[in-house]
Amino acid sequence: MGKQKYTYLLAILVLAVLFWINRGQRGDAGSKAPAGAGSGGFESMIDRRGAKLIVSRHARCRMGCRQIDEQEVRDIIASGRINTEKIEDSQKGISIPLEGVTRDGQRVRIVVAPKKNREMVLVTVIDLDTEWACECP
Repeated sequence: MGKQKYTYLLAILVLAVLFWINRGQRGDAGSKAPAGAGSGGFESMIDRRGAKLIVSRHARCRMGCRQIDEQEVRDIIASGRINTEKIEDSQKGISIPLEGVTRDGQRVRIVVAPKKNREMVLVTVIDLDTEWACECP
């Protein structure tokens, strides 16, 4: 009887661990936007006009693959819609996705990470309609 009790406990423990891992893989709401930040709060976190844009190596590679130039990125920063469903908050800070259409008609999502001193890091650039063959670090 004691052996069976431990088998049930082990099964429950395994299920709990699998549930916890699965929740993390799907990007559960707990890993998303910080508590208390409404959609208007995210707007105040980004400087749409005057921020210094720091383009990460990964973003620069993705821009090249997807034929998106820096001016198109700046246009999306200036007028794109914040996708609150895709906002993420991690130890590195918050990343905010902005979506819009480039001047040549590509529907894109750019992800920026606001930093201090009116700086923003461009994390990545995603074409929402086309899957581009690309090997970026």
